[in-house]
Amino acid sequence: MIDHELLVDVLRRESRSFLQYVRESYPWASVSESALRDQILVLADREAEILARIARLLQSRRVPLPILGTFPTSYTNSNFLAARALIPRLLEDGRRLLADLDRDVEFVTDEQGRQLLEALQQRKREHLQILEGMNSSAASAAAASA
Repeated sequence: MIDHELLVDVLRRESRSFLQYVRESYPWASVSESALRDQILVLADREAEILARIARLLQSRRVPLPILGTFPTSYTNSNFLAARALIPRLLEDGRRLLADLDRDVEFVTDEQGRQLLEALQQRKREHLQILEGMNSSAASAAAASA
């Protein structure tokens, strides 16, 4: 696969991740969970920044940007859920996408494209650690209230 085709595939796939869906759907949060929701949205914004850089690289090389399409309809099952309830699904989707990205980055020979994918890899790893911490805190809070 040619580098720009792979970058287009990554851009399309990552732009339709569950984290980006949550960003666009703005999850509900009680007053006590608003900081958690805001932190999730910051993670989504940080990944979106790298996706925008990938898009700009493609445009600078006159590669047409992909039609992103719609988010998977299965994501709509998460509408109107509290931010805390989204964390397990964010972890699952993040792990799957990181595995795909780990596979894809090995095939990119273009230096700029590879650097952007590696930056996205690193960001996703950081975000998974943060989400793991959120998940542990949520489990502890649930156990304490039971």
